[in-house]
Amino acid sequence: MIPYKKIIESGVFNSDNPAFVEDMVMTWYFEEVDLGIKVTITAGNVPEDIKKEDYFEGLNSTLENLGRFVKNS
Repeated sequence: MIPYKKIIESGVFNSDNPAFVEDMVMTWYFEEVDLGIKVTITAGNVPEDIKKEDYFEGLNSTLENLGRFVKNS
């Protein structure tokens, strides 16, 4: 973790399906821009059986939750 700049996290999906059990790594980058903070997310080792649409839907939900949290803090 680099405070206010970057967070790296690793996690394993909780699933009975072995195709989903991967140690996925997500890196969150935070950059100050004129209108606020730009968040960029990269993901590595995403299980192949996860549909791209579902994965992006989950990321968007996470970003929306982060936005609400920051707004209410």
